[in-house]
Amino acid sequence: MFKTTIGHLTNATGYFARNENGQPIEAPFGRLANAKLPAHLAFRLAKLAQSVESNIQTFQSSHRGLVDRYATTDGEKKIIASKDLPAFNEELNGMLAVEVELPGDKLNSEQLAFAQISTADILALQWLFSDFETSETAEPEPKKKKLAAVK
Repeated sequence: MFKTTIGHLTNATGYFARNENGQPIEAPFGRLANAKLPAHLAFRLAKLAQSVESNIQTFQSSHRGLVDRYATTDGEKKIIASKDLPAFNEELNGMLAVEVELPGDKLNSEQLAFAQISTADILALQWLFSDFETSETAEPEPKKKKLAAVK
């Protein structure tokens, strides 16, 4: 099991992402899920995808309730008054910060060596990769030299 936030999941799944026509767009997690992977890795991602979907559905229900509390309806559009935006955003940010546990272990870059995935997708999915947990900026400790005694 590992932890991430609802905000990471909404970003990875494109929950808020829409094209110019208002249609959902394919998101990083979906592109990874559609990549050709070895069976054992595909199985792990399938289990993970089920948990991600369940968490997104729970968030979606809460998000709809939040919008319904703050928005007025104008035809098919929901509009939040500017005076209500700060309170709405505060509650939404609180919802996005909620931590959730996901099954299995994080992936590493070696497991996806043969998958075609963009740098932008990796950045959007960094919560899923153990490679981001280690600091690559740490300077290696200098080697100590042995000095010979001078007579």
